[in-house]
Amino acid sequence: MINIFLSSQGFANIHSCAHDSTEFEFILYSNESKSIFKVPRYFAEFISPNVSRILLTDSTINSYKIELNNDKYTLNKNDSSDNINNNKSYQTFQKIYDCDDNFECEYDCDNNDQLIIKYSQTFKKFLDILKGNPFKCKENEYQLAYEIAQKLGNREIIHLLTDELEKQINDENVIKRIISKRLKKQNFDLEVKYLASNLYNFNVERLKLLDYETLNLILDSPYLKIKNEESLFDMIFDLTYEIPLAFNLFEYIQFEYLSPEKMNEFVSNFDSEDITGSIWKKICYRLTETTIRQSNDRRFTENPRYLRMRHDCLFNGVNTFDGIFQYLNRLCNGNSHKKSLITISSSGDYSVQSYQVINKDWNSSWSTKNIEGSWWKVDFKNRNVSLCAYSIKTGFGGVGSPHLRNWRMEGSVDDVVWEVIDDKKLNNDLDGPCYSHTWECTKSPPYRFIRLLGTGPNHYNNNQVFFSSIEFFGTVYE
Repeated sequence: MINIFLSSQGFANIHSCAHDSTEFEFILYSNESKSIFKVPRYFAEFISPNVSRILLTDSTINSYKIELNNDKYTLNKNDSSDNINNNKSYQTFQKIYDCDDNFECEYDCDNNDQLIIKYSQTFKKFLDILKGNPFKCKENEYQLAYEIAQKLGNREIIHLLTDELEKQINDENVIKRIISKRLKKQNFDLEVKYLASNLYNFNVERLKLLDYETLNLILDSPYLKIKNEESLFDMIFDLTYEIPLAFNLFEYIQFEYLSPEKMNEFVSNFDSEDITGSIWKKICYRLTETTIRQSNDRRFTENPRYLRMRHDCLFNGVNTFDGIFQYLNRLCNGNSHKKSLITISSSGDYSVQSYQVINKDWNSSWSTKNIEGSWWKVDFKNRNVSLCAYSIKTGFGGVGSPHLRNWRMEGSVDDVVWEVIDDKKLNNDLDGPCYSHTWECTKSPPYRFIRLLGTGPNHYNNNQVFFSSIEFFGTVYE
């Protein structure tokens, strides 16, 4: 239970004279049942900023109607209880104040109409605040009180109740709460906010319990949080099999952040007739090379809807081979290539396989075939990496063996266009057995692909890329 008070903020809403005894009515109604709360005009302004704003434009308005169940509420000029009730005689349900202000509540409802009775009881407690008494709001009253505060436009109470209501929502009950409230035509804004801000925790099978309109509200929420664009794409793709109109949810995909594989999947599975104007505009925005490259730079650093999961593996000057690859290996308890977290490839392995070089305690060496432009490459898949340093260790070959001498470290967002991260020419740091060196570089933008490209002869004067171990340092964006 929480105690609700109103601060002095409400005085700023009062434009009527404190001695003005003009009566104002709050009318709660549902179907054929109604409750009327009669209060002095300045009390109505104090508790309801909505009433205050409207009275500023038309001071002759004397009632505020609140329709229950569907969140509709209106102000009505000269709409008194006499013409609301179709000449039914109202009974006095409860005297709220025994004073000259005639501050009272009347009702005309079926005793079985629990909705209007509950709302009336809760609304009466709101007016009790005006006597200086706290509204002792019980946990089972939070939702009704929140909805009334919304209809009154009272942000002070909304903020207080929002904190309490959000404590009741969790991953296990949020979907059930949405379905239940939607059927009852109750407000479920807080549930939508919770589900949108935690969408990355929900599998698509649970989301299939929701209808298209609710899913649309979730994806349109400013609180939306997703792991990445691919995860949202996969979710919507699965929903299209079971929920009518779900294809329209692709309007919420930022296509410029999709990988080439996902774009191919989209084009391969949907016809042009399915594509709405909004989806087509987003696809067109992606089509420029500049957009793709600029979008990738923002993808993990600026986009507010991405869950900001990042891990810094920075070079500390001591542990020269304990960086990004070892972090990923520990995540999967093994070689991260063999465990499919990443994919390592080369222009052609000469002997052993190229993924061995990320094993920290590996005591052998690897090389490409003797081909001009040989390379070693890593695809981080669902992750991107900003590189700020890297280490390489040579094999057992002595001075003059095919150790690296000319190379570039490059990054790419699409495995097509490559950008230079670091460039070494005629470098002698690795010309010897089991030599190792760490090079720091300007921190790169986030890349999905990073490769080491041989750009000239090695110390043996051929084109092999040859080393024993390699490690990257920088930031991993999950």
